[in-house]
Amino acid sequence: MCESGGRPRAVDSSGLYFGMYQFSLGTWHGLGGRGRPDKASKAEQTFRAELLYLRSGRSPWPACGYKLYLGVAGIRHVVVTHKAVHHKVVKHKTVKHKVVKHKAVKHKAVKHKAVKHKTVKHKTVKHKTVKHKAVKHKVVKKKAAKHKVTKKKATVKK
Repeated sequence: MCESGGRPRAVDSSGLYFGMYQFSLGTWHGLGGRGRPDKASKAEQTFRAELLYLRSGRSPWPACGYKLYLGVAGIRHVVVTHKAVHHKVVKHKTVKHKVVKHKAVKHKAVKHKAVKHKTVKHKTVKHKTVKHKAVKHKVVKKKAAKHKVTKKKATVKK
């Protein structure tokens, strides 16, 4: 709160921290806040600061965390420094939260049936081997016919 001077609409010069407690948007939303912290009421900002203090102690406020202190049931008092001389003490009401118990949910175990795949057997196709018989050709040997050569004298006619 000292960074903001206690102003709920304060925005730091970098534009990254908002409101009385200078929340970053990630921290604000992580604590359940909606929108921007500087647009929320003082009570809402203080409530979220109490939640953060319970989670993380003074460490989120390195410059001013020593000015916050824990009462019996959480943060009950926040010291606001306007100047080194003046202090203002803000008292907050105790907020009771309802504890919601959830029933344990039993999940059914789903058993899947094993899927049996048919094994398709293919018949082995046997191909016939066709054997060709070697054809034997008869070699016919014929004896050469002997021709008689007759010598005749040629007769010349005059």
